[in-house]
Amino acid sequence: MPDQPLACESIIYRAALEETWFSSDPPEVDAAAFYRRKGMDNDGISIGVSPYSYRSYLKNPIFGIISVHVGHVRDVNDPELLTALDIDIDDAPHGNIINVPFKERKGPRRRLAERIASLLARQAARVYEVFDPPHN
Repeated sequence: MPDQPLACESIIYRAALEETWFSSDPPEVDAAAFYRRKGMDNDGISIGVSPYSYRSYLKNPIFGIISVHVGHVRDVNDPELLTALDIDIDDAPHGNIINVPFKERKGPRRRLAERIASLLARQAARVYEVFDPPHN
């Protein structure tokens, strides 16, 4: 965590690794952008502190950029969510949305993960830029 936590009005950015993370007409962020996968997202959902900071740590082409409002991330709530969501800048410009539940193959934890991902996509995220074709 940085010396000073990010202000709630701050904006962070998520690189869209899959084309399916966007729906079209009108462009919106799909919940799939916020599924936390075991073995890949062990520290949380990756974000950057600026729109193009993904260039510092991603090598493969991406499909676009998602802007995420920090205060709206912190506002995401569910009765089954044990710890509030927050942002951890672990290696600037890289950070993570932390405490997002892993998406399980089945069962109630999967449903919780889907609900949280959906809330993040609807309440906290907006399409910032879509790349066609994908690039870095």
